Amino acid sequence: VRRHAASGEAHQVAQRLADYHAAGLDEVVVAGVRDPDEISRILRSVRSQQDFREQ
Repeated sequence: VRRHAASGEAHQVAQRLADYHAAGLDEVVVAGVRDPDEISRILRSVRSQQDFREQ
């Protein structure tokens, strides 16, 4: 799981997604969450962490 998933706190997920992006990957699959509103909240939280790191 550690090599093929992004999990943990929002800042950890944001870092993992940044690592994947740096490796050339640009799409994300969200699994284990069925509610569209929850998926939106998760992605907003991760995005806010990415924006914070870029400042």
